[in-house]
Amino acid sequence: MIISNILKDNLFKLINSKNVLKDSNNLADYLMISKNIRNHLSENDKIIFDMIINHGIKCENKVPLGFEFFIKNILEINDYKNLSFKNFNIKDLDFYLKNCIYETSKNFIDYLINNRSLDNDIFYENSNNGENSLELIKGYQFKGKNLLNLNSVSFLNCAVILIDGVILNVSEIHHILTYLSNTKIPTILICRDFENDVLNTLIVNYKKNTLKVIPIKSSIEDLDNLNIFADISSVTGSDVITSIKGDLISRIKPENLKFVDKITFYYDNFIIENDKTENQVLSQIKILKDRLKDLEDSGEVNKFSLLQNRIKSLTSKNSIIRLKNDINHQIIKNEINKILRLIKHGIKFGIEKNTYIPMSTYIVTKKHYDECYKTLSNLELII
Repeated sequence: MIISNILKDNLFKLINSKNVLKDSNNLADYLMISKNIRNHLSENDKIIFDMIINHGIKCENKVPLGFEFFIKNILEINDYKNLSFKNFNIKDLDFYLKNCIYETSKNFIDYLINNRSLDNDIFYENSNNGENSLELIKGYQFKGKNLLNLNSVSFLNCAVILIDGVILNVSEIHHILTYLSNTKIPTILICRDFENDVLNTLIVNYKKNTLKVIPIKSSIEDLDNLNIFADISSVTGSDVITSIKGDLISRIKPENLKFVDKITFYYDNFIIENDKTENQVLSQIKILKDRLKDLEDSGEVNKFSLLQNRIKSLTSKNSIIRLKNDINHQIIKNEINKILRLIKHGIKFGIEKNTYIPMSTYIVTKKHYDECYKTLSNLELII
């Protein structure tokens, strides 16, 4: 079999596609464009095309940066022997920033660099006010309405009580409130709901400064909060009190409460900082990521999104980038991801002196080229 000129033209079209290799590292976008190109090929060309594409995306579950070079080397063999590498220098950052097409990308990346936040996990959201913004978050962020309407208020060495249920009577927690009133320990009390008498007692005593108990309502109707107790438990080290296990609120021993380093309250969410439970949190994240992987091809978008949000809550160093929902939204997102990945790989592996491309890119490219060329040769294809 021979690689036809039509196949060559389409491979180069794939290489030069701005939406695929220059601005996008999204596998779904990439495969969609690949599929459109494939539909116009002959049956023989489809076989070769599939083989080349499959080798190209073999490394991890996304298109490697080296794929553009890889395809060119299948069609035009280039010499790798003249490459010269060096260690990454702080001055080399200017090269990557200058290559940002959008000022928004440049400003955000520059901000992350200056705030030593390159290793933060990045999450993207649509902007609610029509403006692009970046927020750095240290700590585990959870949704939950604090019923005292506190905003930007923090407590250090805060105790945590998790109750998967509704507190119906003050008598259920009287012994806890007595202990906390005597010790003046700031405490976050998270429940499904509170009866009015219970809530009024907590509010009045907080205002009188006799109690520092902050009630948080986690509504069972909110799908995002169905598993909040398990996640907060991993962060705080506190057990969840639940009737499923036969637990009783009245049997909680306040002297055994778990403490976290710091909690900051906002109107609709709160952020927990706690270094003592890092391993527990990592284990919980692993469980969620395994579930996420199982859902990738299931088409269950809501469950997939819910798991992603839970993982985001359990990530202690976040950069939340909010972008205007316009035609440049995806391009800016992809540009930020691409430049950050180049910088991280450059710092880790070193860069090529002339092109500033990380050495890891060349390694991946050469590896894919060798594997694919060998496969094509074994099939006696004429290139």
